[in-house]
Amino acid sequence: MLASLLALALSVQVGDKAPDIAPTKWVGDAPDLAGKAVMVEFWGTWCGPCVAAMPHVQEIWARYREKGLVVVGVSYEAPDVISGFADAHGLTMPLASDPEKKLVDAYGIDSWPTTFVIGKDGKVLYRGWPSSADAFVEQALGLETSEATLLTRYVKGDGDAKATLESLVRNAGRQFDLGSWARGQGAAAAPKAPKDPGQSLSNAAGAPASPVGDAQMADLAALTTPFDLRTWAEHELGQRFPLQDAEVKKLLADDRFADVVHAIATRNPTDKAVAAAKGDDGMRDYCHERVDAAMTEASFTVLLGHWAFGEYKEPDKLEFPPGAAVVMSADHKSFEGVHFASGLELMKPDFPGCIDTVLAETVVVQAFAKCKLPGDVRKAAAKLHADLLCVFKKKYGTEKAPAPKPN
Repeated sequence: MLASLLALALSVQVGDKAPDIAPTKWVGDAPDLAGKAVMVEFWGTWCGPCVAAMPHVQEIWARYREKGLVVVGVSYEAPDVISGFADAHGLTMPLASDPEKKLVDAYGIDSWPTTFVIGKDGKVLYRGWPSSADAFVEQALGLETSEATLLTRYVKGDGDAKATLESLVRNAGRQFDLGSWARGQGAAAAPKAPKDPGQSLSNAAGAPASPVGDAQMADLAALTTPFDLRTWAEHELGQRFPLQDAEVKKLLADDRFADVVHAIATRNPTDKAVAAAKGDDGMRDYCHERVDAAMTEASFTVLLGHWAFGEYKEPDKLEFPPGAAVVMSADHKSFEGVHFASGLELMKPDFPGCIDTVLAETVVVQAFAKCKLPGDVRKAAAKLHADLLCVFKKKYGTEKAPAPKPN
């Protein structure tokens, strides 16, 4: 116990000034870090979870580097080992060799991988797994991350609607208090809540500051149940801004392959957009390398959605995929979710809304890995869902979960 407390005291924590990033040798050109938002990833080619997480770290670098983020991967291995791995796996972020473990010791690294997000003022905003770093990266860059603020901005028509919806997709939750938000906008609750809150919200955004929009907001103000804002944002983005081939080509040029998969799965892509992705060698290689992990994540998503957090009794023992980080409640008595090295987080409040998206992305990855067009993604995802349900019903049974205890 004393040793653990001492290790914690000597390690760098949130709010601390980050030690200077001065490795023994940069693998390639040294980046300019002065006054920049920085994400530092401590990893190694010897570490299975680290290797599994590096594609997500690369995705963060590709997504945010034009906004000013610098991602630095630090390993205590020799430069030739690091560069060989980077070349083989398409890593383009700045990489550093720390054979004497000066940075490892300075940051107090006691588990692998460990991610730090450092603000422009040099203070640590986040320490943890790379899968949970995205929101803190946006915070470090000064980007808006509040779901309520982003929704207000979109509904009022302020700023770039597409960019705002994209931010909502990344930051919105699936248990949003839409009724409280509408009342906070000054709407007086109507006698009844709408049958389709998502459509009412879209209507309100389509007619801001008008009698029609005000009536929709009044309907929303009557809501008392949680609302899946993330799924709505994905649907709204796809309806208003279907994915075009020019956007796909830009994402591919920036090596943002995960973003391409997500967009094709959720944004009503044109035939030209899908063909552009299918014909890209980098996209094919990414999907070929990712296909097994994607199927594992899809299977576990269905298992959690119906047995751990759904209608069926939870198995006595869940078989977690290799490298997955289990999340327990604060009192360590209940299972709350799991983080995958790929960046996917499956938490109890995310269900059932997350299932369709995870399965749709898996369908896209499977198709592109075989150099095929994914076809009707929603139909294929529904079939995959049904097939996985059959497998798990045979394995775990269909005994209904006990009713939740009243508070």
